[in-house]
Amino acid sequence: MDLSSAIGMVAGVALIFGAIFMEGNARLYLSIHGFMITFGGVLASLFIAYPLKDVLRTFRYVRAVFFVRNAHDLPGFIDTFEEYARVIRREGPIAMERAMERFDDEFYKQGCQLVADGIASDKIEDILSKDIEGMQERHKVGQEMFRFGVQAGPAFGLIGAVIGIIQMLGALGEGQAGPETISRMAAGMSIAMCATLYGITLAYLIFAPIAQKLSKRSDEEVNEKLLLMEGILALQAGDPAPLVRQRMEALLPPTTRKGAALAAEQPKGRAAAGL
Repeated sequence: MDLSSAIGMVAGVALIFGAIFMEGNARLYLSIHGFMITFGGVLASLFIAYPLKDVLRTFRYVRAVFFVRNAHDLPGFIDTFEEYARVIRREGPIAMERAMERFDDEFYKQGCQLVADGIASDKIEDILSKDIEGMQERHKVGQEMFRFGVQAGPAFGLIGAVIGIIQMLGALGEGQAGPETISRMAAGMSIAMCATLYGITLAYLIFAPIAQKLSKRSDEEVNEKLLLMEGILALQAGDPAPLVRQRMEALLPPTTRKGAALAAEQPKGRAAAGL
C-alpha cells in the first residue's frame, strides 16, 4: 500500500466532506441531475475517446496508484552484477544462463540470455531499448486517460452549469412571481453550482493526482530497466567488476551509491578516532 496516495486521497475527501457537513445541510450539495451530467458525461466521453479494453483497465491503473509494485533493490542489483562480472571473467558469458533464475523479472532474464548467447552489444541495446519503449507506450495509455479526465471533468461541469442557468432563466421568463417559480429557479441554480463543483473536484482531486502518480510510477520502472540494461551491456563488453559498478552507479542518485555511503562514514570514523 502506498501510504502517500492513501493519505492524500482520504485527507482530500475528508476535508471536502467535513466542510460540507459543518454547514449542517449536506443536501444542498446533492444534485442527481448535476451528478448525471458530470459523471455520466465524463464516463461517456472516455468510452468514445478510448477502446473498450483500455477503459476496462481503469481499475488496474487506479490499483497501481495505491499499491506499490515489488521494486528491485537497485544497490543490491549493482552488487549482483559486480559479482557476475567476476564470474564471467572466470567462466565466460555462458555462466549467465545460471543467473537467469536468480530474479523473477522478464527484462532481466532476457538480458541474461542475450549475454549468454554472445549477442553483440548494439543488438542487445536495440532489443532492450525497444522493450523499454514498448512499456512506456503501454503506460502512457493510462496516463492519457486520466489527463483526458482532467479536461473533461470541468467541461461537463460547465455544461451542467449552462443547463442549470437555462432552466433558471426559463422559470424567470414565465413572468410569474410565486413560490413555484422561485423553487424552479433554485433547482436550476443548484444544478449549475453542483455540476461545477463535481466537475472541478473530479478533475483535481481524482484524475490529475492519479495521472501524475502513474507518470511517476512509469519513470521509476524505466529508470530501473535502464540500470539493468547498463549492467547487461557492461557484462557483455567484458568490463571488469569495478567498471561495471561505476557504469551502473552513474545512473543512481549520489546518496544511494555505495561509494557515497562509504565516503559519508569516513568522517565519523575519524571523529571516533579523535575521541
